[in-house]
Amino acid sequence: MTAPAVILRELTIRYTSAADTVSPIHSFSAQIPAGSMTLLLGPSGCGKTSLLSALAGLLRPSSGTITVGEDHLTSMTVRNSTTSDAIASGSRSKPSTSFHR
Repeated sequence: MTAPAVILRELTIRYTSAADTVSPIHSFSAQIPAGSMTLLLGPSGCGKTSLLSALAGLLRPSSGTITVGEDHLTSMTVRNSTTSDAIASGSRSKPSTSFHR
């Protein structure tokens, strides 16, 4: 059996505003085998984009862990180059995200 390429453990993503707290993903766990194809399917607002953003490192989960191969994404520092930074510098390039141990 092949080891999972992606492991999500007890992943929770919460969005908080002054008026409300929304948790589209609450205690979600999954293992995705290397070389497999996975489909995210669900109604609007169920957390599909939030999950993909967390997997890409663009969104830090409220709790839980994301492991890709040997790397624990939730323990890495995320350094963002935001759109406003790009505008301020006169750059027309897309914002970038890089991970640092």
